[in-house]
Amino acid sequence: SDATCGTGGPPDFRRLMCNRQAIPRIAEFMFLFKRLRRTEAEEKRAAPGTCDSKAAKFAGSPARIARTRSPLIVRTAMANSLELDRSPETTRVVVAMSGGVDSSVTAALLKAEGYDVVGVTLQLYDHGAAAHRKGACCAGQDIYDARTVAERIGIPHYVLDYETRFKEAVIDRFAESYIHGETPVPCVECNMSIKFHDLLITARELGADVLATGHYIASRSLPGGGRALYRARDEERDQSYFLFGTTREQLDVLRFPLGERTKTETRELARRFGLAIADKHDSQDICFVPTGHYADIIERLKPGAAEAGDIVDLDGKVL
Repeated sequence: SDATCGTGGPPDFRRLMCNRQAIPRIAEFMFLFKRLRRTEAEEKRAAPGTCDSKAAKFAGSPARIARTRSPLIVRTAMANSLELDRSPETTRVVVAMSGGVDSSVTAALLKAEGYDVVGVTLQLYDHGAAAHRKGACCAGQDIYDARTVAERIGIPHYVLDYETRFKEAVIDRFAESYIHGETPVPCVECNMSIKFHDLLITARELGADVLATGHYIASRSLPGGGRALYRARDEERDQSYFLFGTTREQLDVLRFPLGERTKTETRELARRFGLAIADKHDSQDICFVPTGHYADIIERLKPGAAEAGDIVDLDGKVL
């Protein structure tokens, strides 16, 4: 009524003033009313057995929750630089160390990456005549150099006596091939019979996951499984020819860290690692031919085989 509002003037104006004075109280009432309704709704949702309660959310099927609330997460291990699904610290690598720059840098690189590295050097022949000859490998000085590198980078190092095995599998076959008019490639035979066969067995006995060498060749995994050999980045140093006899089973456990590097980069790494062999000459000649004259070795192993004779064709015709 007008008396309640306490105002004068025309009825419409008095009604407006009355409503304006009531607005604060009405607003306060509506605020309290909405708050009360919201509280009642929250209590209802929180009541056990209702669809919206937290208890109901976690009382359903776990499989359904996993699909709707927490999608399945598939965890995959990251492959290390050797393409094995484990950390370098738990990966044992046996490195074939000849005492040269390439195998020494291979060992140093893997050690720097945190791998469990073990160095192995093979003594393949009587090194007396070749101990100080440039271009040889696996002789007395080379064994000393390999041991020095192992001490420098802090890895265990073993020297294995393979002289008898090497003579039977490589040197004797070398002489026999020449006697039969063939042109042998003893380095290929050494890789197939000694390094990637006998040494591979030794590496496994030492608990190795892989065997690494300093060859300039690349090994990569194939989409369908297994591995394959690829030419080295440094074409002048590519050694794929010497490893053509490598089997698929051997490739699974062989690694060649220098396949994507050049010789110049390898020598620079040797200097960075502080290796004394950074400028050492490359091994290029046949290791067990100290003078470089094949006939001398054949004459010693097969007396009389080096005597002069006729040259004939496949039909026996003297040319």
